[in-house]
Amino acid sequence: TGVGSVGTPNGLGGVRVVRNTNKQIVAAYAGDLVGNMWKFDLSSATPSDWQVAFGTTGSARNPLYTTAAVEPITAAPTFALHPKGGVMVLFGTGQLHATGDDTVVATRALYGIWDTVTVGGTSTTASARVTDAGTVVPQALTTSALTGTTGGTFYGLTVTPVDYATKRGWRLPLSIGSGQRLVDDPEMASGLVFMQSITPSVALASCTSSNVARYGFLLDPFMKAIEQPIFDTNADTLFTSLDGLTASAVLLTGNGPA
Repeated sequence: TGVGSVGTPNGLGGVRVVRNTNKQIVAAYAGDLVGNMWKFDLSSATPSDWQVAFGTTGSARNPLYTTAAVEPITAAPTFALHPKGGVMVLFGTGQLHATGDDTVVATRALYGIWDTVTVGGTSTTASARVTDAGTVVPQALTTSALTGTTGGTFYGLTVTPVDYATKRGWRLPLSIGSGQRLVDDPEMASGLVFMQSITPSVALASCTSSNVARYGFLLDPFMKAIEQPIFDTNADTLFTSLDGLTASAVLLTGNGPA
């Protein structure tokens, strides 16, 4: 990508490939340690034409999106086909692999960014990327657990629906706990994106491991208004109007919801 130097090293996180209807790999997405989400255009039948997507600005290559503040992207993104064409690239920010990472408390977030280029189409136009922060709609979590629930500790989501006539995505700050971040690959399941965040506690000594609190999110990838419950918040094994409509995250244990 050309981003980074000896003095300010950079690196790519996990990579997610995109296949066309013939199962051919036509693109790949990956984030880096300074908050860029990159697309690699592999749509040509000629390997020598494969390149970082969206052209260049001067001599610099263009990412699909760059976080407003530096937020490392270490987990591979996932994606969902967008109803208007292209794909919704879904990812979170955070890292937990270097010494001192468990003490970082800067705000990280979950993202959905719309790449409008048709799957398999050539991505060479700089104007197709997302550069206007005003087109990424902020969302909000409840910082306290929802009350009146059974069978788990749930957190609510206040959705500001995204109008894709003028907007290109959404951002959800991780605000349940200090130092909360995403380091595990998100995955699509039954039309929702599952994203798992962690909140580490500082290790007591250099030879001990940090403990972590894990939270599981089930989100509409396009951040539409919530129309039906996602979690069974009253533990009756049914999804009905008796469940919390806004519940979108749950504290996890080794055996499931805590």
